[in-house]
Formats: sequence, C-alpha cells, structure tokens
Amino acid sequence: MYEKGVMDKFAEIHERYWSSAHKSSEAIMWHRWFTNEMEKEMRKIDPDFALPYWVYIFSIITLRIVFVLILIYLIQNKSE
Repeated sequence: MYEKGVMDKFAEIHERYWSSAHKSSEAIMWHRWFTNEMEKEMRKIDPDFALPYWVYIFSIITLRIVFVLILIYLIQNKSE
C-alpha cells in the first residue's frame, strides 16, 4: 500500500477534510466511511483482512449524553 501510494492518498484525504471531519456532528459517520474505504484497500492485498468492528451507535449515545451534561452545566452556571 505504501509503494502504490495508497497510504499517501488516505493521509491526503484525512488532512484535506480535517476541519469538517473533526468539528462537526458527522465526525463519527465520516470516520466510519474513511475506515471502510481503507479496509477495502487492505482487502485487495488480503481478502480475509478485517478491521475490528466498531459499534458506533454507542458512540452516538455517549455523545448525546455528554451534550446533555454540558447543556445542564452551562444552564446551571449561566449566571456566573
């Protein structure tokens, strides 16, 4: 993958979309797509290759809980 420039392509994509991929509500979905594309490239070398499965629904639930906790904190400390 290094010799064919595939890793450079993925590094370039990640760098190009850094802001939108990390600073938006779509960060989890974007990274799922990104790792899926990388996994497809790896399977061209080894058809049995698989990245560990990431159950991203738990990440979404965790993010929502954190968001609610931040809102509660901000509301409680609004007068300060």
